[in-house]
Amino acid sequence: MLSVMKLLGLTAVAFAGLVLAAACSDGDGKDDGTADGGAGNQVVVGTYNAGLALSFVKYTLERSPAIVDAMKNQQFDVLCLQEVWRQGDWDALARALPGLPNQTRREAEPSATGPSCIAVELDPLQACAETSCGTVPASELTQCVLDFCQTEVDGVTGNCLNCLVENIGTGDFAQIRSACEIVGGMADAGTGSPGFAFGGSFGTGILSKFPFAEVDSRVLESTSTRRNVNYARISASPVGELDVFCTHLTADLTQVPYSGTFGSWAEEQSLQIDAMLAFVEQKSGDSGTIVMMGDFNTGPAVGNATADLPDNYAKLIAGGFDNPYAAQSDAACSFCASNQLIGGADPVMDSGVLIDHVLLRRFSGSAAGEQFLREAVELDTDADGLVTTSYSDHYGLRVTLTAASP
Repeated sequence: MLSVMKLLGLTAVAFAGLVLAAACSDGDGKDDGTADGGAGNQVVVGTYNAGLALSFVKYTLERSPAIVDAMKNQQFDVLCLQEVWRQGDWDALARALPGLPNQTRREAEPSATGPSCIAVELDPLQACAETSCGTVPASELTQCVLDFCQTEVDGVTGNCLNCLVENIGTGDFAQIRSACEIVGGMADAGTGSPGFAFGGSFGTGILSKFPFAEVDSRVLESTSTRRNVNYARISASPVGELDVFCTHLTADLTQVPYSGTFGSWAEEQSLQIDAMLAFVEQKSGDSGTIVMMGDFNTGPAVGNATADLPDNYAKLIAGGFDNPYAAQSDAACSFCASNQLIGGADPVMDSGVLIDHVLLRRFSGSAAGEQFLREAVELDTDADGLVTTSYSDHYGLRVTLTAASP
């Protein structure tokens, strides 16, 4: 199921101190090495969910360098990245894009919730995992367990499930159990393991050709995986001032029981949208274009894409944003059944959801979008040898903003 592969929406976030990483360029606005972005009156903005999630998405280790090489040939002036959970992957991508020297990325914020599972919960799950998924590589363990051990997953309580999710990045059930099983009784619960998957990484960030006048970040309350909104203000560009927001919202999961505090995955996402829109109002001034982009895990029914949490998507549009790509006649799903990492269905019968967006507000010029990295890539993998697959389980989206004629 498509929603299963959106698994990175997995424990409430305790608000932590703001830690921002912002690297400044020499300020001359030159491209410094990558392919040119927009023309003299244009700015090219893009969003890409790289799917670099060990234990969630297949071939993570092999895809990472392939994505780095492919991105060298892509054209952007401002780029929003998601699911780049590991700092090493982020650094590799940043080095591959020297024409985007300015960056802001919130540092990981782990917490300590500790072991929360008892043997009666873990024994059936481990038995099923070893029987059904004992030979799969680490990069596929989570999806395999969800596909073949749904009954056992449903038998795990909320706090225990949170701990399992927090430690899945290891891809090793024995290590996961060691981190999550309570030893010596309930008095030992509450210490030890990190509180969020991937060590509390947010997995998102902004890269830009243009210097930043201001950067900021807002944590969004979430379950098991950190969520936030990155912000960067660009005071001068060929299309004027830009307030840029980059995010990755909670997905509506079907195979993972909801263990958060908001009733459901969909409700959690809805409240994140409310908080994000409030942050937009707080940070953006009375002038300039607002660009809000990322993997929203919600979208409209257009082209071959079915609607995903349409009521939540409607809140974004009601917030005054336009979606130029979704309005195009060639708009298509960005998370698709034909993607080799999802299922590889016949492209003629393709279906999926359009959940990766570049949304605009207060832009008076024209905007045209296109997807990128839809093509296949051949990889030599440890698990399956030579395979033809996709760069990510998402396709990227690039939108060219052209200033209005004076």
